Amino acid sequence: MDALNEAILIRKKQRFMEPALAHQIVASMYNWRDVARRTERIYDTVNLCSNLSDSGKMSRYLLFGRLTGLLFCLVLSLGRIIMKVCEFFVPTDVSLDFETSIHSKSNDLITQAIDTNLGSSLLIERFRIPR
Repeated sequence: MDALNEAILIRKKQRFMEPALAHQIVASMYNWRDVARRTERIYDTVNLCSNLSDSGKMSRYLLFGRLTGLLFCLVLSLGRIIMKVCEFFVPTDVSLDFETSIHSKSNDLITQAIDTNLGSSLLIERFRIPR
């Protein structure tokens, strides 16, 4: 709380550093090539881990400790079971049919508007296009 009050006081007295100068100071603290190299290393590690099978992930989780590893494995297993139950009730290919039917209905409305010579007035009314 004291630091916040001090910051407010500094701001009121206008004794603060210009943002551009603060940016230059912070930017000089980093070697951006090193930051990029470290970021690439992290992405490569994540990409390598995401390609593991469930058994590979579980064996890796067990390295975190006896209790923690078992807990992570339990969460992974429970998640897989829940996914399979959900896929049983709602197959994954249903979303593709739904999305296609929406686009075909929109195209049918546009074709109908053009065929009936209602043209732009129907489109403006249906899709609320500003005039």
